[in-house]
Amino acid sequence: MPYVFQPNQSRGLDATFQFTFTGAEKREATITIKNRTLEIKEGLTGKPDMQITADAKTWLGFLAKEKTLLLALIRRKIRFKGNPKLLLAFGKCFPSTGTRHEQVEIVPQPSKTRREPSRYQKNDPATGKIRWRGRLTLAEVFDVTHNVKTFRFKAPSR
Repeated sequence: MPYVFQPNQSRGLDATFQFTFTGAEKREATITIKNRTLEIKEGLTGKPDMQITADAKTWLGFLAKEKTLLLALIRRKIRFKGNPKLLLAFGKCFPSTGTRHEQVEIVPQPSKTRREPSRYQKNDPATGKIRWRGRLTLAEVFDVTHNVKTFRFKAPSR
């Protein structure tokens, strides 16, 4: 937090925030912003202007813009006591990471030079190997042991 704090954005803000993070990463911290400086203390100390209780995973998702504050408030994953304007002022003191975009799957287009459908299908989801469909001709059979045989197939010639 001290590395991303923007003092000029905190102009006029004089408040103490107490954070209680729940979930897998439990932690309590008191953050004071006064005279364009940031002070962070472990634990809950002093009289807060705003108390924030949040699920750590949800809070990190909110900071990364992957989760909305409104939905987190409705689901009670984030709760606060105090003036909501203080929470907005707190958020302005730290730069936005920008909007996240969902990953887009790029699907290759079929070739326009091919006159017949390809024998190859998309990869098998279980093994990741390419599936092949078509007719094969048995070319050879080898006896490896008394109970193991190797079969070799080949594609029919055109």
